[in-house]
Amino acid sequence: MKILSRLSGLALLLLLACGSQGLTKTEALAVMKQMEVERPMQTTRFIPVGQVSLKNSGSGVSELNKLRQLEQQGVITITTGASKTLTFGTRTEVHTIYTIAIKPQYQNFIIKQQGNSAQVQTAYRDTKSILEVNMVNERQAIVTAEFEKVKTPFYDASSDNALLKSRNGVYSHKVKFRKSDTGKWSCDWLDSEGI
Repeated sequence: MKILSRLSGLALLLLLACGSQGLTKTEALAVMKQMEVERPMQTTRFIPVGQVSLKNSGSGVSELNKLRQLEQQGVITITTGASKTLTFGTRTEVHTIYTIAIKPQYQNFIIKQQGNSAQVQTAYRDTKSILEVNMVNERQAIVTAEFEKVKTPFYDASSDNALLKSRNGVYSHKVKFRKSDTGKWSCDWLDSEGI
């Protein structure tokens, strides 16, 4: 009886050591990297592309100044075309036609383009490492991860959304993980502590 008891105790220890169903740091990092591909946490903004008419006053000047900054950084090209005067009743506006193009090496930041507007990525969250995995139970874990807010050449602080606005450089926070009935682990950016 003692031998049977010892054997069952050893078998239980072996099962616990070798057959652990817990989430590892490597698995957590792989899941988070896959999530970055499928549903990146990012901020975006729209910029005009192609032939665009901008007012020579007010918001048109403000938009042109932002575009000129991108041009000075070498991200886009702006070609100035003809100007035209438009009259609206008693009000007169001067508009200038610009041809705006994103340089080929920066086109990978375009998320989508429709007509004369391109939605570009301005910042995104990159998972750097997994600091800690705490198992809540066999199907849930809290993972403390280290992230970096990466700014693209199109970055403009006014385009930051609430998810990344308060983040700068490298930071850490906790993310909830769940194990499915099929045994796969998943996480959700929006189901995270500290965001």
